[in-house]
Order: sequence, then C-alpha cells, then structure tokens
Amino acid sequence: MNGTDEPFLTHVSHRAMACSFVVVLPPWHAAKVEVAVAALESLDEIESRLSVYRADSEISQINRAGVGQAVKVSADTFDVLSRAIEISRQTSGAFDVTAGPLVKAWGFMQRSGKKPTSAEIDAALKCVGYDAIDLDPDRRTVTLQKPGMQINLGGIGKGDAIDRVAGRLRENGINDFLLHGGQSSVFAAGNGDTDAVGWQLGIAHPTKPNRRIGGIRLLDAALGTSGSGQQFFHHRGVRYGHVIDPRTGYPGSDLSSLTVICDTAINADAIGTALFVEGARRSIALNHQWASSTTSSIDPLPSSGTHDGMSAAQSSANAEAAGEQMQDENVATLPTVRPRHHRGKFGAVFCRPGQRQDQVLVDLSGPIELFDIDLDLIDPQSLQAD
Repeated sequence: MNGTDEPFLTHVSHRAMACSFVVVLPPWHAAKVEVAVAALESLDEIESRLSVYRADSEISQINRAGVGQAVKVSADTFDVLSRAIEISRQTSGAFDVTAGPLVKAWGFMQRSGKKPTSAEIDAALKCVGYDAIDLDPDRRTVTLQKPGMQINLGGIGKGDAIDRVAGRLRENGINDFLLHGGQSSVFAAGNGDTDAVGWQLGIAHPTKPNRRIGGIRLLDAALGTSGSGQQFFHHRGVRYGHVIDPRTGYPGSDLSSLTVICDTAINADAIGTALFVEGARRSIALNHQWASSTTSSIDPLPSSGTHDGMSAAQSSANAEAAGEQMQDENVATLPTVRPRHHRGKFGAVFCRPGQRQDQVLVDLSGPIELFDIDLDLIDPQSLQAD
C-alpha cells in the first residue's frame, strides 16, 4: 500500500490499432513488467494482419482480390472471421464486418458526417452482407461473393487483440491484471487489490467521458462499450450517430451508450455493437432468448490458446484510473442495484437520453450491479433491473 492506502499499480502502454492499449498490474506482479511489455508488443503482428489501413495486411489482400477470388489466410485471422460471421448470424445481421460502405456513405470514415441520399444508401447496401463471405475451413481461404464488398474488423479486431494479449499474460504467470484498448474494450483478470474482489471500474456518461454514472466490479470478464456520444452530426434538426444498422443502412437506436459484460473481449465488442443497433427493448429480449436457448446461445470459440475464457478489463470511463476509489461530492452511495433475477446471458447497462441534456435513463439486464450512482447524471426513477 502507498500513503493513501491504495494499491500501487503499474501501467504499461503500447500504441496500436489507432489507440493506446494499457496493461495495469497490481503490486505483486510489478516485477513482471517486461512480460507485459512483450505481450503488448505482440499487438504489432495482430495489427499487421487485420488492419485495412495496411496495404499488405491479410484483410487488405482479401478486399483487393475481388469477387470469387479465394485468399488463403493465417489460422488466427480465419478464427476472427469465423467468429465475426457466427455473431452476425446469431444477431440476425445487426453486427456485420462488411458494413464499411455504409459507414463511408455517412461520412464517418472521414469523421465529417453527412446525410447521404437514399440512392447512395441503396448503392452501399448492395455491397454489404456477411452471408456473402465464403470461408473454407479445409483450405483456410476467404472469398468475397459480392461486387464492391469490403471487410473491416474495426468492430471486433480490438477485442480479438485483447484476448490474445490476455492469453500471453496468463501463459507467463500473470493472473491478476487489467487490460484495455482505447478504454472502450476491457478485460479484468483476478484482483487489483488484496482487500477486494475483482477490479473496480467506472461506467462513463455517454457524452461526458470524464464523468461516471456509476461503478461496477469486474472479475475474469470482458467489458465493451458502444455508443455514438462522441461521433455524430445534426441534419435538419435530427441527430445521426456513427453506429449504422447494416440491415437498413441508417443509424437507428434509442440508446446513447451500451456497456455489456461477456466472457471474452471479442464477444463484448461484437455483441455490444449488435445490441446497441437493436436498442434497449429488443436487446433485453435477445439477452433472455440467448440465455434460455440451447441451440442459439452465443458461446466463445473452442480454445486455441487465445479465446479460452479470458476477458478484458475496464470501462470506457477512466480506465487509466482503475483501482482508485470512486468518491465525488456529487456522487450518492446507494444500495447496490441488483437485478430481480439473473436470467440474462450477459450483464448490460443501457443508457438512454434523459429530459436534461446531461441526464441519462438507465436500464439493466442480466447479472450486473451498479454502485456509487451519480444522481446528478442518472434519473433514479429510471433504474430498472430486468
């Protein structure tokens, strides 16, 4: 412990995939900092395979090959694409790694934002469709079957990278750590303090990333946050966010943000995106459906040394400050918000716009608890555990 009675945490960071990946180690693993450095450096190889911004990446080679041309890829890349298609099927296309043409049509790839014409949306939709990706597991090849198709793993690649880094840490004897990529994809393993279970994290306000609406504890699980609070534009009085429904071609969600807790980071990233597209009511229904189904429940890929139940670590709120006590003069400590039951497959926090610009309405689904709720930011009447 240090002079403030808080654990001394070691932070190691590495820049990759257009964001900072950070490993946070508790005091008893501080001597293994070089292991953490080496694990993070493995991100460079992952990015070299998956990034569409690298002309020689495997994904870029697939995109250049064109219709009907089979491209052989590495086993790791094939696993990511297989998982992406599996989640697309299980979410009825709400998640789709071929949605890039739609994101481009709406101007979000250029981070400008513009309202496309219906003709432009229709043209982009013709290039979209996960079911037109042909995977041959025997030859380990990928073939695109639609003209103009492009694969972009931006919605799942970071989660895959976190799972693989987490696997390396565990293989080298580090079983207690917090790992995040860009603060929106997180994995928490073991404990961050000898006096506490798991890691204490904050759930960020959708439009005020430096404010927390409340806290959770994450133990051996991944957390992913999706939202359009930072990327959006207004057109004729209508607000359009950057998360596009691949099935309609339009942004469409009643949510400001969604935080989901899963077994792996790859699941948290992709499923979080899909549930955000679906909106709160439909997502809660899907959560219960997946939990009770024996045929369509979402399970991780079979263990290959990378997706073996490892997770990712912190929320989109202040991941850098993991482990610090969440004390604030505007924060009220309420009894922990507990779901009435735990039927949900995943724990999820749904944030919707409130009456005030900075206020949010919150719904909970599945096995999740909130504490230290900020009553300045959350309408307490909206807190529901479904």
